[in-house]
Amino acid sequence: MKPSITDSIEALIEVERTDCEVTNQAAEISQKSRIRRIKVSPDQTVHKVYCGNECRNIASGLKDKASEIHYSGRTSLWVKAPSCSACKVLGNSDAHIVNSCGRGTDRIQYRILVRNKSALRKIMDELKEKHMNAEVLEIHDWESLQLTPREDEILLFAYLNGYFDIDRGMSMTEMAKHFGIAPSSLSDSLRRALKKAIRAYLVSND
Repeated sequence: MKPSITDSIEALIEVERTDCEVTNQAAEISQKSRIRRIKVSPDQTVHKVYCGNECRNIASGLKDKASEIHYSGRTSLWVKAPSCSACKVLGNSDAHIVNSCGRGTDRIQYRILVRNKSALRKIMDELKEKHMNAEVLEIHDWESLQLTPREDEILLFAYLNGYFDIDRGMSMTEMAKHFGIAPSSLSDSLRRALKKAIRAYLVSND
């Protein structure tokens, strides 16, 4: 049975852990490195490592810790390596991980979509049972993330007028003129509308 969209929530959680070998190795080589988790599973996590001019050194440092390493342009790597303790818990849950970012080498923030508050409590309880300090920093229920009538109007107008086509049918400036607002304001509204629409798709297709 699919989850009820109206019960779903988005949460930002922060977890303390020190066993991410990709994070630790990258930070040892360059304090300027940044890492996002692209795909999380109980056993393996795919990381995107933004390493500036240190890609070669970081790749060399990770070769004995990772199962796969690929260059992604000149300044970043895709690294598949064993999941840390926090990623294992989330990989075993039914949460969708929207994004993640590190806070130093010992803390990580995950923005997740879960079916309901009970599912979020289960994840938080398991993290704490495994002796990871974890806290919820933000939580948004479905009501606060529904499209407003204005966002719905803007998203539909953009779609019908070819804004999302490869050969764009209408520019942001032209759409802004239609709505009588600044392009920057329209861009903000369209971004919020897209985020909500994508969130609804992810949850309803779980």
